[in-house]
Amino acid sequence: MGRAWNRLEGASEFPESFTQRLGARIFNYRFALATFLIPLGIRAIPEILVGPYPVGWDTMAFYVPTTLYWAAGKAGFLAIVGRAPFIYLVSVPLFLVGVSPVWTFKFMGPILYGLLGLSVYLFLLNSLKWNQKNALGGALVASLYFVTLRIGWDMYRSVAGLSLLLLALSTRSDLDNSRNKIVVVTLIILSIFSDQFSGALSLFVFGVIACLQLLRHYRKQFLDSVQVLIPGVVAFGFVTYAGMTAFNTLYASQPPLGMTWNAFDSVGFLVYAYLPLLPFAILGLRNSKSLEMNLWSFLCLVGVVASSIPALGMQALGFRWALLLTIPLCAYSTAGLLRIAKVQATSLGLLQMIRSNTPRIFAVFLVVFALSYMLLPTEHPGAYFAAYPALMPTSLSQSTIPLSESSGLVALLHWLSDDASPSTVLITHQAIYGWALEYLSPSIPIINYGYGTPSNGVTTAASDGYSSIFLIWWVNGTGWFGQPTVPNAFVRVQSNGGFAVFLYRVDP
Repeated sequence: MGRAWNRLEGASEFPESFTQRLGARIFNYRFALATFLIPLGIRAIPEILVGPYPVGWDTMAFYVPTTLYWAAGKAGFLAIVGRAPFIYLVSVPLFLVGVSPVWTFKFMGPILYGLLGLSVYLFLLNSLKWNQKNALGGALVASLYFVTLRIGWDMYRSVAGLSLLLLALSTRSDLDNSRNKIVVVTLIILSIFSDQFSGALSLFVFGVIACLQLLRHYRKQFLDSVQVLIPGVVAFGFVTYAGMTAFNTLYASQPPLGMTWNAFDSVGFLVYAYLPLLPFAILGLRNSKSLEMNLWSFLCLVGVVASSIPALGMQALGFRWALLLTIPLCAYSTAGLLRIAKVQATSLGLLQMIRSNTPRIFAVFLVVFALSYMLLPTEHPGAYFAAYPALMPTSLSQSTIPLSESSGLVALLHWLSDDASPSTVLITHQAIYGWALEYLSPSIPIINYGYGTPSNGVTTAASDGYSSIFLIWWVNGTGWFGQPTVPNAFVRVQSNGGFAVFLYRVDP
């Protein structure tokens, strides 16, 4: 860490403007464009495969419903701020001018993923001082790795927050420059308003660096860092206060894990998530000179351990800290691969030749691994991707339901729209709620019973006076989310593919 600190401080002895660093000295637009367009193209593959339908759990379970809810003026100011509203500042205005939120998020996913690739590239280039080709390689490793792809699948708030954090870190070397200082402050605040996890990472990394500056008696650098931190601390405190006031919690409700979760499970998931990277990450970590990445990794590991403590009630959130390790571990792994690539193969040494070709072999593996994650259907995923279905989608070509069932579900919603009576109500699980909001006639009321059971929805609907209570779910025996069947009181009245419409009639 000492060498890392000396490197960071040494960089600030020769201040350069932000535009200069992105200009003549290190910036090449062709590499930057590649690190934006290639990840964008990678993330666009599942969107193209699913056609007009959405990709991602959060997309249909949270982003679409929240966009519609806010656009209808049903959210108060504190509720908006408490949800870290950055992405909704795009989706809500677009909906108000007639753009479907499904299409907004279909385009937003690839664009944000491209921004993340570009941000990783600029961080490796500016902060770690890698050359352009190595920084491009590191950005591509991060973009192709399946954990990063999982984040890009539906965690749009995290993708935006991490991108902004990386841009802030790549800009922090010259806080003497007032323009740079304003840029960093703005990026930190936007990161906080994108996602609470990335906001916590921002404040932790910049805060520890400020403390080290104080301990080393770098008074000017310390004061500059404090000036950058204070607006971020105020913003994070405001988001925290708003979330706790409006929702009694900092985070949206999470799907139940359906499994016990403790420290051993956390370690097991970490090994699963990063096993393909570990040998190279360990090799790269030995020569790591990135204080920022070390601090990032430390906070994520602390978050994983703390979330596994049952008394804190945060088990459903712990895996998110594990996922955020993908950026530093991909950086460490790329450093390890670059170190291996320096070994020269000889005609006499087979092991030497294998070792020198390891980066090429790993690159092929990474591409095949990523394509299989995107292209294989949910019903027949790769064996490796089926290990933690409660935490990781088995395929990126799905949303809250499999790709193969999307058209059938939409057809059933249209059928119900045409066949409903004035006393009709649709009760929905959280997985179906966004679909109903988007594709069901607005004249039919919807009761969302969250992650409960249809019986919870029936109780609410009956108390509201509805006599024709409909439910859309998988046909009996095939349902997801721990509910393979529906209660016997429901009768199937229409089906399409793997989904069916069920009717529950309230006794007079």
